[in-house]
Amino acid sequence: MLEESSPNPPTAPAPAPASAPPSAVRPLSPEDLTFWRAEIDRARTLRNDVIARWDSVGNLERYTPESVKTNNLLDARVNVAKDFSDVERKKAALFYDTPEIALVPDPGTDGSLLPLHAEFLNTLLSSTQMDAKATVLPTIQDCLVALQPVPTEIGYNSVTVQVEQPVVDPMTGQPAIDPLTGAPQMQSVPVIVWEEFFWRRVSPKAQLIPVQMRDTIYDRAPWLAFEWRKPLSQVRRQFQLPETFTGGGDSGRERPYFQPIGAPSEDSEPMVSGVKLWYRAAFRDPEVTHPEIIRELELIEGYDLPVVHRDSPYQSVNPQTGRLTPDSITGYPDHPLALRDLTDSPYVAADCTLTGPLTRELNKSRTTNIQQRDGSKLHVFYDPSKVNEDVRSQIEQGDAPTMIPVMPGALDGGTERMMAQVPALQQSRDSFTTQQIIEHDRADILGINSNTVGGNSRGSKTATEVQNVQRNTDARFEQERQRVLEWWIKGVQKLSALVLRYGDRLALDILGPQRGQQWAQSKAQFGPFSFEVVIDSGNYTDIESRKRQDLQLYNLTAKDPTLNRSVVQARLATDFGLNPAEWLITKQPEEKPEAPTVSIAVKPEDLDPALPSYVGTYAILTAGGVKGLPPPQPMLGMAPPPQQPNQPGHGGMAELTPRLNQHQMDESGANPGPAVN
Repeated sequence: MLEESSPNPPTAPAPAPASAPPSAVRPLSPEDLTFWRAEIDRARTLRNDVIARWDSVGNLERYTPESVKTNNLLDARVNVAKDFSDVERKKAALFYDTPEIALVPDPGTDGSLLPLHAEFLNTLLSSTQMDAKATVLPTIQDCLVALQPVPTEIGYNSVTVQVEQPVVDPMTGQPAIDPLTGAPQMQSVPVIVWEEFFWRRVSPKAQLIPVQMRDTIYDRAPWLAFEWRKPLSQVRRQFQLPETFTGGGDSGRERPYFQPIGAPSEDSEPMVSGVKLWYRAAFRDPEVTHPEIIRELELIEGYDLPVVHRDSPYQSVNPQTGRLTPDSITGYPDHPLALRDLTDSPYVAADCTLTGPLTRELNKSRTTNIQQRDGSKLHVFYDPSKVNEDVRSQIEQGDAPTMIPVMPGALDGGTERMMAQVPALQQSRDSFTTQQIIEHDRADILGINSNTVGGNSRGSKTATEVQNVQRNTDARFEQERQRVLEWWIKGVQKLSALVLRYGDRLALDILGPQRGQQWAQSKAQFGPFSFEVVIDSGNYTDIESRKRQDLQLYNLTAKDPTLNRSVVQARLATDFGLNPAEWLITKQPEEKPEAPTVSIAVKPEDLDPALPSYVGTYAILTAGGVKGLPPPQPMLGMAPPPQQPNQPGHGGMAELTPRLNQHQMDESGANPGPAVN
């Protein structure tokens, strides 16, 4: 039998009457229940008012391109899709790829074990596991198109089965034997068969924020919540409600998400609406003093009492110190993102809300231009007494033969007596200038201009002006990008706490059996540490720029004995599409011991060729490279010394080894090659 051990659904048996809560639910007084329902209603009213005032639905409609309706000229409408192009461009600039996380030990912390935990987190966030990028990009898009903040939920789920296993005798380590049957004693043990760490986007239309909140630091709020809508059968199973529960009449409620254009209705099964709320226990419970202790509360329509009310399953309190344990989430599992701030407001307008009036004006201008262009076709006055219907019909159809017969004598007064062209309306230059002004205003609002996107701007600009524009625009983008990275790192911190709490089994899959067991045994010794994003990770860098940077780094540091060149060489191999394992030589050549250094002291009188000892002196000095010495004089009765072979002359300086890239340091931007007149 499958049992769900998720922290989210309760595991208590289903209640019989609809007015009694499950036994695992923490009691909630009627006063508190009334308070929370009133808080939710006020927050819902505020959110709906913000969505209507900032025209979030209109933003979504403009984001979707709409073609010209040609069936009726008066109804022709144009959507230039400027919102689409700007949002996609800015989204890629804010978060291009999943950044790599680095763990930095705090002072006094042993950091030798942290790389293993960092590897665990980075692999878990990658596309092979959680695929956190698939959550972050839609969240950023919602901030740019619909509304800010956009909620996300971080958590853990698992499913266990009861498995019969032998009882192990703690004294012998062997299976215990039943003395009556002689068979091994068996016991039922819960075993995890499925688990997930998740980081999910929630619709911005579902977010509920306290009306008394006045900033965007959402983890400091007294509570956060979001609405949900699920099929009745799923709600019964998840919260173990009786079959007599039929929901609270969800058909007339506002959907907690933006209805997609052309989406069918959800009438296949009855739906149930609910609210998932996280609040600080000290906010309502006078017996709780720790301000970071969080409780979970879940209410559904048609059910009088909470279906979930408990201490957060993602937190524990150390009974000795009264502090939260290192495997506890600090803050809410509801983790919203907002790119900017608005004075005294937890809600922030999306980019498309700010540019909406200009986009509508641009759409209207383009629509008017098309209507004028299509309406200014050729109109001709004609004299029906001189042009019969057959001739007129042939002229209108445009397939008239070369010769068109007319009434006799009709051409005597000239063709201008028969027909005259009606003056056509001409589009003025002002209409196109207006469109350019609108696009310029939109670029100022979004921080996007022709220099940053590689387009051509009107008029010539100096290099200093272009550089200043680029620097100012980069600062604008970098500010919002840092906001995303700070939100990302805070979410990774919450996920890291969940990994420390629930990650023992998954560590075996990600790190391998040996290293996973090492991580599980050493996680209690990590100590305090901080989170950072590895420089340039997650950013878009074209391959040519990366090659140039890595080549320059290698040229500048290749002869530094204190650096490991193989690290840069491995990056170069990857840049050029080579396998570092095949390209790099991991076994270094054997180093031979250096020859001993011999020091010889020679006196001037020892260099007399007539001395008998000069023979040895000459041999030693010649072997040491000394040249030009006179040969020893043969003594009476001795053979002359052997002649040394002629030594070849010096070949000159060694050929200068060329640089890896002769133009490595040339950053002038000048076009190479000879000048052309």
